[in-house]
Amino acid sequence: MSVKIRQLFVGVIDNEIWTQEKLCAYFTKHGTMNDDQYILDCQMMSYNERRFEGKSFAFIEFNDKACVDLCMSKRDQFNEEYGITIKRLLPDTIPKCQRLISSPGIVIRMNSSGEILFLSNYFPKLIIFQKTDSLFTDVNIRSYFGTYGNILDVKMLEEENTAGICFILFEHSDSSDRVLLDMPHYLNGQILSIDKYSSPEYVCSLSQYRCIDENDASRIQRWYPIFRNLTDFILPIHVLYKTQYALLKYSFNQQILTNQENLKKIKENCLEFENRFNDLKQKCDQLCKINDNLQKQIKEIDDNTSKKKREYEDQIQEQKKRNQELQNAILYLSDNSKL
Repeated sequence: MSVKIRQLFVGVIDNEIWTQEKLCAYFTKHGTMNDDQYILDCQMMSYNERRFEGKSFAFIEFNDKACVDLCMSKRDQFNEEYGITIKRLLPDTIPKCQRLISSPGIVIRMNSSGEILFLSNYFPKLIIFQKTDSLFTDVNIRSYFGTYGNILDVKMLEEENTAGICFILFEHSDSSDRVLLDMPHYLNGQILSIDKYSSPEYVCSLSQYRCIDENDASRIQRWYPIFRNLTDFILPIHVLYKTQYALLKYSFNQQILTNQENLKKIKENCLEFENRFNDLKQKCDQLCKINDNLQKQIKEIDDNTSKKKREYEDQIQEQKKRNQELQNAILYLSDNSKL
């Protein structure tokens, strides 16, 4: 078992506050739980970069792995109190650029039948692995990698010349380091080759080549370490770009699916609107017919009313005429009776 599982990296240490003795005392207090746990070694060194002027970093080795786990559980407390950052140390077998990456993501390659299968993580706290058969399901993935931390999301992606890749999103970044420290990993009888992952642009920024002073007269003497440094980055960056491409493809496909769903809903709404419009039009046509019939009935009623009115007026005139004749007859009889 690698000694790295008992080692801790402490970064961004303020030289005005900390000494090596104070740092040992602080992590003895917060990283041990009994007298059987203690610090074996503590090495504090200064950064050689201008952006970290006045700052140091340290490597602390405990006698018990549980001390590192305890410290990692308090990493937020350390950062809030003194602005220091901590992370687990990874084995030297892991490429240099991956040891420098603080991103919680990892890239996993799976060897199966001589094929190289890729797993990758693009976003923070994300793990990616290759899906090669029906055994690699969401349930199996969560069951295996869930022992290293809470998994927030699992995404199955596609990549050219592979059976597909899977993204796993952890809740905390420390889960990725724990996965790498426990290598090798086997899932469904197949070995997983795991690498850390971050954006290719960030990994490129870690190269020493970007720190060369062009006015340095002795820069030629640095060509060999520069070349060695670049070779450590080329293959991981190639893998990261492939993963980034797969993520972009996945993102575009998700957008396309979302747009297709939205378009489908719009079409359904349009069809529903058209059906409602046709129903309303049909009802309007029916109402128009009813209105026409009512108009005809009203006209017939008006015609009948006018006819009846004329008949009644004629009857009234006839009756008035008869009444006048009766009055005249009565008046005539009245006059004759006086004689």
